[in-house]
Amino acid sequence: MIRKKAFLLLYLTILISSSFGNILKINDSTYSSVIERDQWGVPHIYGERDSDVAFGLAYAHSQDDFKSIQDIILASRGMLASFYGKEAAVNDYYVNLMGFWNNVNENYDEKVPIDVQNLCDGYASGINLFLMDNPSLKIKNFPILSGKDLIVGFSHRMPLMFGLDGVIKKLSKEKSNTIGFIDESNR
Repeated sequence: MIRKKAFLLLYLTILISSSFGNILKINDSTYSSVIERDQWGVPHIYGERDSDVAFGLAYAHSQDDFKSIQDIILASRGMLASFYGKEAAVNDYYVNLMGFWNNVNENYDEKVPIDVQNLCDGYASGINLFLMDNPSLKIKNFPILSGKDLIVGFSHRMPLMFGLDGVIKKLSKEKSNTIGFIDESNR
């Protein structure tokens, strides 16, 4: 009797755990990854190289919250106002003022270590594959991503963590200082 109960318990455990496991194998021409979600939906990412894992992580992240990723990319590309109206123009001004893209384009190949470039490229490729697999989620004119998008994204977000966005918004609402001459004819 105990043996039957143990067997039944083992059988139910295997049956239940296998019904929750969701395994997805993804790859493109450069990266290959396996995403296995546990019974709580938490992704466990496997790949031969770190860049393969970054690829899978980006795909899983996109499955879970693509809207946030999309907004971050639009913000770091200085494209928010095109999608969200003039209220978002402050961000676009900030991106151009800070010159994030100029800096990354000038320094990425020489100053970003190759292992970091590989991770960033893998992550960007994971998002790109997700969009290829889910074209209905892609908004018009959404860019194809590269590793540079991740570097710019971090560069864009870091100063905002320290309140720079509040300073820029305040400055944009202030009246501009004007320099003029006193009209002596009215004295």
